[in-house]
Amino acid sequence: MINKKMMGCALALGFLALAACSPSNPGESSSAAPAVSDNTNVSASEVVSEIVSENVSVAPIAGDYTFNVSSAYGNAYVFGEGELLGGWPGTALTVLDESWKTITITVTDAANDHIIFNSKNGNEQTVNLEFPKEPGTYYFVNETKGDNWNGEFVKNVFEISGKNKALVGGTRELKLAKIGVEGAVTWASDDTNVASVKADATDELKATWTAVGAGTANITAKAGDVTATFQVTVEAPEAEGDISLWVPTVDTTFINEKVIPAFKTAHPEFTGKVTIKANFGEGDVRTELAKDLDTAADVMCMADDNITSAAQSELLASVTAEDKNSIATTDGADGVKAGEYGDTLYGYPYRADNGYILFYNKALFPNPADVESMESLLAKAAEKNTKVYWDLSQGWYAPAPFWANGVTFGLDQDGNMLGEDFASEKAVKAGMALMNQYKQYGGTTLVYSADTGVLEAGFKDQSVGACILWNNYAAFHSALGDNLGYTVLPTMNINGEDKPLHTFNGYKFMSVKAGLSDTKKALCQEFCRFATSPEMQYLRAAELGQGPSNVTVAADEEVKALPFVGQIAQMVSEGRTHAQAANVNAKFWDPMASIGSTIMDGASTDTWSTYGKGEEGARAFFQSIAEAISVKIA
Repeated sequence: MINKKMMGCALALGFLALAACSPSNPGESSSAAPAVSDNTNVSASEVVSEIVSENVSVAPIAGDYTFNVSSAYGNAYVFGEGELLGGWPGTALTVLDESWKTITITVTDAANDHIIFNSKNGNEQTVNLEFPKEPGTYYFVNETKGDNWNGEFVKNVFEISGKNKALVGGTRELKLAKIGVEGAVTWASDDTNVASVKADATDELKATWTAVGAGTANITAKAGDVTATFQVTVEAPEAEGDISLWVPTVDTTFINEKVIPAFKTAHPEFTGKVTIKANFGEGDVRTELAKDLDTAADVMCMADDNITSAAQSELLASVTAEDKNSIATTDGADGVKAGEYGDTLYGYPYRADNGYILFYNKALFPNPADVESMESLLAKAAEKNTKVYWDLSQGWYAPAPFWANGVTFGLDQDGNMLGEDFASEKAVKAGMALMNQYKQYGGTTLVYSADTGVLEAGFKDQSVGACILWNNYAAFHSALGDNLGYTVLPTMNINGEDKPLHTFNGYKFMSVKAGLSDTKKALCQEFCRFATSPEMQYLRAAELGQGPSNVTVAADEEVKALPFVGQIAQMVSEGRTHAQAANVNAKFWDPMASIGSTIMDGASTDTWSTYGKGEEGARAFFQSIAEAISVKIA
């Protein structure tokens, strides 16, 4: 329960986030919050800044204030000189539907100038929230709890939401968020040759726009003197024999100048066009696909961790069984596993190089033996008064020593983490080795960070001697020139044995979107086969320095000689890499990151957070890690 004497000691700096639905239509809630135009908002941060700087609390003006609250909360409590809604935990909120509750508070006592929303048992609550300053203001509370709120006072909302792209002949639904705005709504288009719009017959807050001709148009909704504008784009359908692509910017020239011409030469029967429709990073594709599948490119370059969610949403076409079997042979089991959802493959792999290796300054570590183990590396770094960076406070880097000591984890068929092995003695021993290592070298020689700016500057002035990092070869070579060394991950002594460290190895795929005709899908898949072929992967490695997924290309002597690529390829051949998307979900990262932060906090006293000291504390700590990782996804 709250200590009410302390509630007025400081003004809250975090405020409530604008929620997703209009109180006038509680049954039409949406997971996306409507944007609010600048001329209808009063910034909470500005109000708070003014109040804090003057160290005075401005009381609300008398009148009615309506708050719409997520169902996570049960009560509202108002305080100042008195308790407007009764003693803690206050007055119960009125249920609107399964997602929303509401309360209207009539302020008559100017001294009541703070509000807290809390759960029915009073154990969870918002921070002390400064009351809005004028009646009629709508105030929204989302499900987030705690002290890290951001938000705005919202006086009026009049915003259109919906999909803003369509092919000619397509239709899209629109919704209008209308709060605090009076008057009937009328809908219109400023160019009916591009898009027409028709209001819903029974609900003025809904409309449908139809794509008429290629171009852009503005759809407007108007009530009184307030207007909301929503720009839409209409595209002409592609020819059945054309192929459109989404590729990352770095690949644009290679695709245009190498892949497309070679594909046309290899397929003289192909008479269509292959064009890059847009540049998107491989990790952004799933989000872009979900916005509008119809207007998405036919083929896109995707990161492995985008494949699962896109396949779950039925946004991708599956790879044929014949192609899957072929890929298993040419790119290995991990090449298949990284692009699978269930037992179905949803892409053609072409890169496997998203991992980390050891970079170092050869002037400081001239002997190969200096960088073969963490023990020799750290000892030499201490001798040379330089630092080694290895960011075990990031979940991506943290698994390396646990894999080394035989800890296993992965996903079940439903996508849930199988993390029980983190409760084993293997994890405890690896954790203790890290604790002892940091106790000896932490801060002065060993730094848990991966700040590339610091690393690049540190390599130049020799304050950084080595780091474990992803492929930042170009920047490091710029800093060190021929003194830049790079090698596979070193060994680490765990429980008396030298164990080689492991790395993630993320894959990139070319995938075909769902919903194409059989003819066009077959054409796009033929392009994918060609663009991800051994010949194209070899050319990609030679020209872009990107690591191939094809095991034969990866074993090529010239490819293995490439910086970073060769080191990842060597670790692949040694069984020291792990496909990322096939082994972890979102539940993995935060618990893993906590290992590094716990070690940094507790190394001087051998303490594992609140779990105790030494191996006994480590056992309890890693039991908690196993449990946190293994929580089922919603």
